[in-house]
Formats: sequence, structure tokens, C-alpha cells
Amino acid sequence: MSSPALHRLFDARAYDPAPVDSWWEASAPPLAFDTPPLDGAATADVAIVGAGYTGLSAALELVDRHGMDVDVLDAARPGWGASGRNGGFCCFGGTKYDAAGLISAFGRDGARDVMRAKVEAIDMVGERIAEFGLDVEKHGDGEVLFVHREKFVAGAREEAALLRDELGVDAQYWDNARCSEAGLPGDLWHGGLFVPHGFGLHPLKYLRGLAQAAHARGVRIHGGSEVISVREGADGVAVSTRTGEVKARAVLFATNGYLAENLPAWFAGRYMPALSNILVTRPLSQAERAAHGWSGDAICADTRALLHYFRMLPDGRFMFGGRGGTSIDPASVDAMQRRLRHAFERMFPAWADVETTHFWNGFVCLSANRTAFVGRVPNSERCFASLAYWGGGVAMGSWMGTRAGEMIAASLPRNGPARAAAPVPQAFTRATPRFPFAAFRRAGLRLAYALFSARDEWL
Repeated sequence: MSSPALHRLFDARAYDPAPVDSWWEASAPPLAFDTPPLDGAATADVAIVGAGYTGLSAALELVDRHGMDVDVLDAARPGWGASGRNGGFCCFGGTKYDAAGLISAFGRDGARDVMRAKVEAIDMVGERIAEFGLDVEKHGDGEVLFVHREKFVAGAREEAALLRDELGVDAQYWDNARCSEAGLPGDLWHGGLFVPHGFGLHPLKYLRGLAQAAHARGVRIHGGSEVISVREGADGVAVSTRTGEVKARAVLFATNGYLAENLPAWFAGRYMPALSNILVTRPLSQAERAAHGWSGDAICADTRALLHYFRMLPDGRFMFGGRGGTSIDPASVDAMQRRLRHAFERMFPAWADVETTHFWNGFVCLSANRTAFVGRVPNSERCFASLAYWGGGVAMGSWMGTRAGEMIAASLPRNGPARAAAPVPQAFTRATPRFPFAAFRRAGLRLAYALFSARDEWL
């Protein structure tokens, strides 16, 4: 269980390192190496807190391109958090802005920089899968965002036009007939916004592939090693667990929605963990798939603020996820499972009798300025962080972890001049602000969910 010295927004069961009963956990081969807890004193160039996409991508960058010595510390095990629980959507992430909002917030050039980073992040994951020869059940080509109410059709058409004409993304509005041609029919939507970037994958197989690659390159990965303190001094940082301590030249915090409020204190009030929930069915027969007419393998979501996201898995199981829920207690989790199953049956009535075999949840990470952050922790010389991917962490966590590795390496020259870090859009390097009335942001999330639900369904 979590140390009482760490302050977090949810109760302790949300951070209990017990295995997660997910389909990904049930179907991914185990790691081929051990990840023992940190034991005693150690030294490294860089200590990384969190063995997810961000932390392992940073470790690979630091080792492969900069020849640095890296320790990765995880409270549970690689992929225990969001990197092993998500829906496996390698898609646009890192912001909550639509095209018009991006342009308004960052200007046309700044918005184009953000979109280039989003595309680059997706491409990076595909390249990494190929480079490491990972079997991650990669499938699909592009993402469809279904319009769930007719009143939002005009907005979807406008979004497609802005993405094409202003931001360089060849988006299209598809009517229902075009959606059906792509094998993605549905009686409850009014066309969809198609973006030709993104694909599905098995998120835990991808994560364990990264871990295996990092381990093969000499990265030391320690499970069962919750970091309970970080002390920064003139000559480095001391990163402590209950059973050991790493003295390093820099540290990266890469735990996203599983951050603590006080490690370091700057994080307090600057992130919002939000629950996302997933169910997976048993494999559908060909007759059952034909009953709905679903033959496509694209990754899909809808236009709700409390969105649903779904896809057919390569083995014929159907994965269906949704945002919602503000408590992790058993009664609340059971209620969320019932709501999610009801939504699934409403959208796919032909499959109302297809059993759910797995249900689980976990945190995505939100920010007050609707944008991810990567960079040096303000008022620190040796602490770096990357967080707030807004539910798109498969791609953006991988990309930002790599960028964080570059930033750290540039701050720690070794054997000659530092290699310059690749440019990162200014939108992502702004210090993440505190939420207004941050101490009450969970209550605020409950209110926001009620308003979003009303907007999604009735207003």
C-alpha cells in the first residue's frame, strides 16, 4: 500500500500494487526478466520514477543516444499503471483542444507545431514496434470519432475543414453510408470525423516490449520500489524507497495520473486523475459480428465529453471503454460497470447477450490548461517531469518520454558537448498551472461530469 507520507487525491485502494484483472494482463506474455526491488545504495546518471511508456521511452533515449546509466523505479511493476490498463489507442493525445481552440490558444503556427508533434508521436510508436520487432497485435489505419447527436454534425464538418486547411491533417467528415462502407455501421450516430492517423495495439505487450528492450540495453528496472522521497542537492538528487536509495544527477517523474501531491511539492494541485473504465467481451462469432454488420478494425470513439471509445480486437473480442466515476470504492466501481455495460448494449444491441469477461479501470491525467507538460520542474535544477496526456498516452507518453530524455541529457553533458534536444512545441513546455480551488478539484470533477452528461445527452 502507499506510504502515508505520500498525499494523493484518491484513497489507498487506487494505488494498491496488486495485479489488475484486465484482459491485457490475462493475454500478455510475462516479462522474461525479473524486476527486483531496489536494495541498498545505488548510483546512476538518471533515476526515473515510473516504468510506463514515458519512463521507459526516456530510459531508452538516455541509454541509446547518450550513453547514460539509468535506474527506473516503479511502485508496483512495469506497466501496472495507465500504460498497462489503457484501451490500446495509439492516437492523438496531449491536449483537450479542438482545432479552433488550438489556434486560438497558440496561434496558427503554434497549433501546427502541436499537430505535427501528435502525428510524429503516432509514427514514433509504429517505428519503435518495427525496430524492436514487437508482436503487439497492431491493427487499423486511422481513427473515427462518431457524431452522437445530429446537432454536432456541423461542428464535425467544421473540425474536419480546420484540420485540413489550417493544421495540415487530412481529416474528413464521413456520413453514415461512408461509415458503413468502412465496416463501422451504427444506428445511433450521425456520421463521423475520420482522421488518417492512429492504430490499435495491445498496450501491455507494447509496454513489456519496451521494458525488454530497455533491460537488454542495461537499464536497471526495479519493481516494488515506491519512491517516498527525493532530495535535491548541489551535486545531485537522492531518490529513496523503503529499501534503498539511488544517488543520481537528475530525476524524471513519469507517473502521470499516479503522481503524489507532495513528491515534489510543486505537483500539488497541478494534475487531475480521472477514471477511465474498460470492458472486454468474449470473442464474437462471425454470425454475431454480421448481425451488427461490424467488419472494420479502426479505433473509434464518440463526440461525448464523457466519451465512449471502442474497437474490435484481432481475436474477435470487443473492447468498450468510457470516462466516468469519481470514486474507487467497490459500490461506485460496480455502478460504473453497470453504466458502461448499458451504454455498450444501447450502442450495439445485436450484442446484448454477449458476455463481458473482463472489466477494469485506471487513471488518465488532466491539467488545468488542457495541455500536457514536459520539462524541468520549476525552481529545480535536476528534477524533470512529463504528465497530463489527456487519455492519449500510448503515443504522447512515448514521444514525451523521448523528449524528456533529450532534455535531461542536454542538461547533463557527458564526454563532451551536450547533444541539443529536439524542439518541443511551446504549448507543451509551459509550466502546468494549479487548478482553481485545487483542494476541491475532485468535487469539481463530479460537478463537471454532471454538466458534461447533461450536455452530451440533452442540452
